[in-house]
Amino acid sequence: MLRRQSVFSFLCLLIGLSVQGRASITDTSGLARVQAKLDSLREKDDLTGWLYARIDEAEAAPAAMTRFLMSTQKEAWRSYRTLPERQAWFNLLILQGYNLLQTGNMLASIQAYEKAMEFYDAYPIADTDEYVEYVLKPLGNNYTRLADYDAAMYIHQKTLQIVQKAGNDNEMAGVYANLATCARWKGQTAEAADYCKLGMQYVDESSALYGLLLNTYADILLQENKTDSALHFSGLALQQLKDRTGKAASQATAWYSAALQLNARLLLERAAPQAALIRCKEAMALQDRFFPDTKQREKAKLAVLMGDILLVNQQPEHALAGYQQALQLLLPAWKPTSRDQVPPDSLLYSENTFTDALAGKAAAMAAMQYKDIALEHYFAVFRAARKLREAFSYTSSRIRDMQVLRERSEAAMALAWDLQLKSPASSLYKNKLLLITELSKAQVLQDERMMRYTRRNHNNDSLLVQQKRLQEAVIYYQHELMDAKSSEKGNIRSLLQTAEYELAMLNKRTNALSASGILTAASLQDMYSTLPEHTSMISFFNGKKNSYLIRFDKNGVQELQVLPGAETLREPVKNFVTKWFGNGPNAMMNQPGQYCEESFKIWQALFGNWQMKDMERCILLPDGIFSYLPFDALVTASCPGKPAGSWPFFFRQAVLSQAWSLQTWFDQQQTVYPSGSFAGWFVAKSRNSSLPELSVDKERKWLQGQIPGKYYSDESATWSAFGKQVDSASVLHIGAHAVAASEGSFPYLQLYDQPFYLFDLQYKHFAPSLVWLGACRTGDGNLVEGEGINSLSRAFAAAGAGGVVAGMWNVNDKAAAEIMQHFYGQLAEGENAANALHNAKEEYLQDHKSDQLLQLPYYWAGFTYSGHLQPIRLPSEMPGYAWALASASLLIMLAFFWWFFKRIYK
Repeated sequence: MLRRQSVFSFLCLLIGLSVQGRASITDTSGLARVQAKLDSLREKDDLTGWLYARIDEAEAAPAAMTRFLMSTQKEAWRSYRTLPERQAWFNLLILQGYNLLQTGNMLASIQAYEKAMEFYDAYPIADTDEYVEYVLKPLGNNYTRLADYDAAMYIHQKTLQIVQKAGNDNEMAGVYANLATCARWKGQTAEAADYCKLGMQYVDESSALYGLLLNTYADILLQENKTDSALHFSGLALQQLKDRTGKAASQATAWYSAALQLNARLLLERAAPQAALIRCKEAMALQDRFFPDTKQREKAKLAVLMGDILLVNQQPEHALAGYQQALQLLLPAWKPTSRDQVPPDSLLYSENTFTDALAGKAAAMAAMQYKDIALEHYFAVFRAARKLREAFSYTSSRIRDMQVLRERSEAAMALAWDLQLKSPASSLYKNKLLLITELSKAQVLQDERMMRYTRRNHNNDSLLVQQKRLQEAVIYYQHELMDAKSSEKGNIRSLLQTAEYELAMLNKRTNALSASGILTAASLQDMYSTLPEHTSMISFFNGKKNSYLIRFDKNGVQELQVLPGAETLREPVKNFVTKWFGNGPNAMMNQPGQYCEESFKIWQALFGNWQMKDMERCILLPDGIFSYLPFDALVTASCPGKPAGSWPFFFRQAVLSQAWSLQTWFDQQQTVYPSGSFAGWFVAKSRNSSLPELSVDKERKWLQGQIPGKYYSDESATWSAFGKQVDSASVLHIGAHAVAASEGSFPYLQLYDQPFYLFDLQYKHFAPSLVWLGACRTGDGNLVEGEGINSLSRAFAAAGAGGVVAGMWNVNDKAAAEIMQHFYGQLAEGENAANALHNAKEEYLQDHKSDQLLQLPYYWAGFTYSGHLQPIRLPSEMPGYAWALASASLLIMLAFFWWFFKRIYK
């Protein structure tokens, strides 16, 4: 049991008891008294008393004593030995987490609670209800505040298992409310609604907790755009909670304030800003009255909402005051001399309410026509978001953060574009436009690459062993979950979540996410200055309102293009790709002229105003819907009545390749790859009877005759063998069925015995120079906003591949085989993969110049290359004449030495 005195004080703290009137030790005499007491306890070797003395002083003035409390472990003369000492140490960790939360340091608070959880799990020393109340609940809520909903879900489900065993209905209802909140923010609204309904089954309908569940359910309905129903349940929640408020720092008061905040958002949604503002002010008055020294984050959220309401009501000056108030609440150490100032990087806060306040301030500044100041605030948002992603435990949380960032990125792009128009000769805003596209493109992919690099170079063997065990467990449970019966999925999902959470915690300890830091204009310039001569990159930004294109080379930005009304282009591009490539070659065969016309329209919309004739090579950085475009196949001029063989394709104007971003391309380009080893995988017919047989035997035989290496086909091309060998080749060639992701499933390669899922690559440490994905649609998949297509091609790039050749659609087998042969022939001559693929397509078209059907881009434009421009070295066997020549040379040398030594000794 916890010490009773400490239990009472913790109860007071955790329900938010006001610290007004409590004793403080800020005076010199008080400090001397405390130090004398601590020294006396140290002399007696009374660690328990010494720890509680520090805890009691910190409880008296949480804000003033944070540094004092956090230095306790460092100042302790020894570690705990006895049970009472362990209990005191556990209490210390809990109070550190709480104190840091109250003073606004969210990330440090999470770390303290994580340590408390690890401490308890290793050796339980307190009642489980205290563990739940003082560790698991605040930790789960902190993860929710940080927007790391996967981690929060794990903690809440762990809590649920404990309270279910205790049979505490009220506690179970509270946990279901927390689970509903997490599921709602993850976009799982149906699951969130179910959690709410479960909570309502266990709770007393006259309780404040019932009001909380009603409010959570209203929030779920708001996300489903059911505003009328949401307003109804919001009203019920307000009515339920209002009568239970009024006690100092009570939970009901805090929940009523949250219900007022949601009601204000709903009223704003219904275009009633004045009524919304009244609700907001009422909630803020409650916070100021009952929580004068705590709940700073909740007050900041209300200040941000006030700013949003006033901005919608076209009162940017007053909105700015709200956003500035939120920043001051979250950054009490920041003392700006004017409202124009941006918080320094040293104070940037890894918390989503803080980024909301910064973005709101930027929007208000823009509305007031202070566009330069607004743009600088958006860049501060990007820097804060970088810190926020570093704090996330799960990749899925980082991806969600990137999706939230997109709207702010588009606002920043619009500002930079307007400023650039006023100074067209200056490179300042051109570079800022390019920087924004990079900060909003494939950042999570780059994080994944850096994470794998760090794991490969980590020296802590014991942690690596533990990490590898957990990685294997995650992969195992993911496979089990795919095949399990419905009745078994719950237990397997729980085991998977436990393994994922433990791995995430271990990654934090090993600093597995070793990010390269926030990009700046200077670091971006260092990257693009390494581009080869006569090589351009074209970066796309596909926004909801407008899209932007930026062409740059080693000397900087050369051309800019804005495409107004992004929605008007999105559907034509989608229909173009589906009609001419997604449904087979028949449409292109029957209507070649119409294809040429539609293709030229897209070319004109994208590049029609640019001068690109001197460009020898172009590396495309597509985004959004543009990720699906086959750029090789676009025609650059009108061609009515002309045969396909004479169409002016873009790929004839420049050697085209792709990259996920400038940052990932630079990383791939700078990496030193192994060379001289080749592995090929060929599955003509697998055990999956639903997939048709592939014609890969000729492909395998041809490669075996040309390139020495390891070859696996059919029965030998198993999941187990692939998992063991996939990271050992410098060139990896795969000829097998690929199945793109659909709702509720993952993309995979079909090996002989079972699928190789995209998540199977998650913990591979390979870094091949090149991967050839000969299967159909390996470059296809679901679009992840800000990250590109979630395809097998992306998975191999994220796992460390230097370059990937992938198919965008169901490529014709015969054409694919011919292009593949020409491609490897070009590699053998020392070409890089981009040149090799380009030349292979040229050779294919030359081989079939008399057949206009095979000149159609459906047959040859499906393969794309993404990655570095280094030459690829293939292994080669020494030919017979070379062996004979080497043998003859050796015999001549031996004969010479025999003659030489015989002459000397003679």
